[in-house]
Amino acid sequence: MNFAIMAGGTGGHIFPGIAVAKSLQKKGHQIFWLGAQGGMEERIVRQHGIQLTLLAIKPLRGKGLVGMLTMPFRLLKGIWQARKFFKANQIDAAISMGGYVAAPGGFATTLCKTKLIVHEQNSVFGMTNKSLAKRASLVMTGFDLSGQFDAQWVGNPVRDSIEEIKKHSDRAEPLNVLVLGGSLGAQSLNTMVPNCLSEWVEKGVVKIKHQCGRDKLRATQVAYGHLALQIDIQEFIQNMAVAYQWADVCICRAGALTIAEISTVGIPTIFVPYPHAVDDHQTQNALSLVKKDAALMWQESTDQSQFIEHFKY
Repeated sequence: MNFAIMAGGTGGHIFPGIAVAKSLQKKGHQIFWLGAQGGMEERIVRQHGIQLTLLAIKPLRGKGLVGMLTMPFRLLKGIWQARKFFKANQIDAAISMGGYVAAPGGFATTLCKTKLIVHEQNSVFGMTNKSLAKRASLVMTGFDLSGQFDAQWVGNPVRDSIEEIKKHSDRAEPLNVLVLGGSLGAQSLNTMVPNCLSEWVEKGVVKIKHQCGRDKLRATQVAYGHLALQIDIQEFIQNMAVAYQWADVCICRAGALTIAEISTVGIPTIFVPYPHAVDDHQTQNALSLVKKDAALMWQESTDQSQFIEHFKY
């Protein structure tokens, strides 16, 4: 069968899509990817040897009055482009992993009579997947969202390289701390972690590997000051399996992909949910582990001294 993966915007949509694509390829299926021009999928998907088609489409909301007025026209253009993509590649089924690029592709499946499958990674349905779930043949979720769209709870797909990690408990000081602000970075972590942990780095108690996000490298180095030379600061960590293998503790956002990978590897974690996430879904994601005493959570609005107490704990 010919499958189309529709995902883009952030690693939280892209990497689960890659995991699904690899699994389907092993079973002999042909995989095509529908992404957006200028999205991070343009770089990442090609690295995995998956045939990629890019739509000329931008995010469909959050662009003010002009964006709202032009949205129907941009969406129609994207649907037309997606329809041509489905026809040209004889797509049998399209899988929406979320992100704005999945919207035109999902609506185009109706025109092409192509089977639509939706997978929602987060604890709250995103706008795109919520609108597509109503017309999908199958809806799957990473969290238990029973009662919504007859969804099947299947968990979140994780890359083979992450599943193969073998963690060992016999680790000595210094403590290896992995800081992840998501695939796009997190400015608050780029300032808060240096403020809270620099003293411990100087004393040799901890080592830090810090993913700061694109165009945030210099500012993060400045935040660490003279300690920056002792810290591995990267805009984007290419090999997360190696990073997880190295880490004793993780401080990170609470995207669905991160939670799935952290749970798979079993790293003690302090989640710092992105406070402006749609429907506050990152807090809900983190609570799925916090309520089971499987992780700690610190809100950005909380005093930083309380973060130190979390870390000591």
